[in-house]
Amino acid sequence: LYYEDTERSLYLTKKIITMDEVDDYIKYLDSHKLPIRGDFCYADNTNLWIGDFFLKPFYPVPKDTPLLFEYDLENINYQKPILAISLPKMVQGMTSTDNNEFIFTRSFTNLIQSDLVTYKNVLQNEPDAYKIGNNTIPFYHFTKKDIIKHEKLPPMAEGIFTKNNKIYISFESSSNHYFYAYPKIYNVIKKKY
Repeated sequence: LYYEDTERSLYLTKKIITMDEVDDYIKYLDSHKLPIRGDFCYADNTNLWIGDFFLKPFYPVPKDTPLLFEYDLENINYQKPILAISLPKMVQGMTSTDNNEFIFTRSFTNLIQSDLVTYKNVLQNEPDAYKIGNNTIPFYHFTKKDIIKHEKLPPMAEGIFTKNNKIYISFESSSNHYFYAYPKIYNVIKKKY
């Protein structure tokens, strides 16, 4: 997770680095059941966002609606998100801008180019309602009309964050697991947004 708050970032980095490593695996300290699959996450200074990757028939989700849930970092209850947003398909990573725009990487396989898509702040729209357990939360939607910018990237774009008006993007193609991937992007790409 990346936080704008440098002290918090350093704390989390130290916590990860100092964990006991056994056979190249990092031991985790805690786990939580989520109401969605939870394929990617992003955190700013106050919120944690957890979302689903969706692509039929390989990665199905209920009602063919991948979701993004927002949680309050200071008071997280993983079964009670603050709000929900419907996502486009194939989202691998997300970040947000100083203007509260949402930026997503979208990709699948090394055979097609990835997308870098910027959406306006849909939280300013009128929400629908989403029922989760006994709770009803605001439910927003990303639609094609909310797209501000759409760019193509090399295949297998994944992790993303913003800092000082720059976007940093990592690629899954550099993993040893994807030895066949071409092109392999071994570095983080930095670009203006």
